[in-house]
Parts: sequence; structure tokens; C-alpha cells
Amino acid sequence: MSIEARQALVDSGRLFFQRDSQRADLLDPNVTRTELIALLSYLVDKGHHLELTAVKSDHHDDSDLAPSGVGTHWCGWAADFWPLTGPKPGAYVDAVTQTFRDFLGDLAGAPYRLQTGLGGSANLPENLAAAGDASFSDGDEDHVHGGTHPVAA
Repeated sequence: MSIEARQALVDSGRLFFQRDSQRADLLDPNVTRTELIALLSYLVDKGHHLELTAVKSDHHDDSDLAPSGVGTHWCGWAADFWPLTGPKPGAYVDAVTQTFRDFLGDLAGAPYRLQTGLGGSANLPENLAAAGDASFSDGDEDHVHGGTHPVAA
């Protein structure tokens, strides 16, 4: 992804940041992978508003979860987020709704999607089913983990 594509994503008006480091992470091709930018751009282009909860700089080192680092935050392949009801940070979509499950279906169809992790109130059997194969339970904190894989995979 070009620097212009990264800038367009962070300036889209559909992506909100809990920390300034998240914006910086997405803008830096040495920190986040092109595939992650493509996945987030796909969701934004589908009309979703997202609030980022963790990218790399604000996430613990999870590189031990995959020998190659693929799908991890620490190696630039993943972000945690939550869908919003509109262009207002903190206006979270309720995890028990069809709207949330529709979002998970869109995420499951995103380019380069490797995995979807569901944490906290999102971690429900119906949501895991909506997230498709390669979905998993991901802790107690409310978030959706979007992990990506290489272009060649």
C-alpha cells in the first residue's frame, strides 16, 4: 500500500483512534503490513466505522503466538477494533445484535484475513459462527482482533 493509501485510510472519517500511536503505526510501513491496511480499508470502504483499541505500539508482544509472526500485532499483521454505530467514537455496536454479526461477516470476507478473535462481550457462540472459520476466543477485553496473512498465502 502506498503512503497515500495509508493516509486516505486514517483520514477517512470512518476510523477512530484511542491513542495517537495507532495512527502513527498505520502510517508507518515499517510498523504495519500492507495487508493490514488493505483489510481495514476494505471494512471502511464497506461503510463501517471502527474504533481502534490496539495496533502495535499499544499492544503487548504477541509474536510468540506464530513462528512467522503472521497474524500478530507485534509483527504488524493485526489490529484490534470495535465497530461503531456511526462517526462518533465510543458509539459501539452492541455485540448481541445482527448489525454486529453482519460486521463480522464482512470481516470474514476481507482480503488477507487470516483470523478473527473475539474478546469480552463479543465472544459469543453466535458471533463466533458469524465470524466464520478461523475465529477464536480472545480474552476478556471487549475487542475484535483482525489478523492478516501475506499476499502470497
